[in-house]
Amino acid sequence: MVDEIIKNAFERAGESLVFPDVLPTLRKLSEMGYPMGIIGNVLFWPSTYTRILLERAGVIGFFGEIVYSDEAGFSKPDRQIFLYFAEKTNTDPSSLVYVGDNVVEDIGGVLSAGGFGVLISRRASLSRLIIPDLRVALVRDLRELIEVVGVLERYRGE
Repeated sequence: MVDEIIKNAFERAGESLVFPDVLPTLRKLSEMGYPMGIIGNVLFWPSTYTRILLERAGVIGFFGEIVYSDEAGFSKPDRQIFLYFAEKTNTDPSSLVYVGDNVVEDIGGVLSAGGFGVLISRRASLSRLIIPDLRVALVRDLRELIEVVGVLERYRGE
C-alpha cells in the first residue's frame, strides 16, 4: 500500500518540482550539442518512480543515458557507477562533467573516476568558482554551468 501511495504521488508531480534555472539550462546545453545523462542513487523507492518524476517534471527528454544505483549495482560515491556510465555512453571517464549537490557522493565520486565535478550550492556566497586544475567548479545557479563548460572546453584545448 505504501508503494502505491508513493507511486501515485510521483505520477501527480509536475514542473513545479524543478528550480526555475533548470529547464532553460537544459535547453541551452542541448542546443549547444552537449550530451547529458543522469547517475543517481535511489534509496527509498525504485528507480522506476524517479523516472516517472523526471517525466512529469518535463526534463527526462534531455537525458540520453540514465543510470540508477539499483540497476547498476553500485552507488555514488563508488567510482564504479561513474565508470559504468562512461562505458554505457562510450565516453572517456575524464570527459565526464558531473553536476551534483553533495560533495562526497557527487563530486568525490566523479573525481575518483577521473571526471570533473560541479557542485551546485544555491546558498553559496560566490556566484561561481572554476578551478580547472583541480577538476572542480562551484555554481550557485545552474545557468552558470554554461560558462563552466565553456571554460572546460578551453582548458581541454591547452
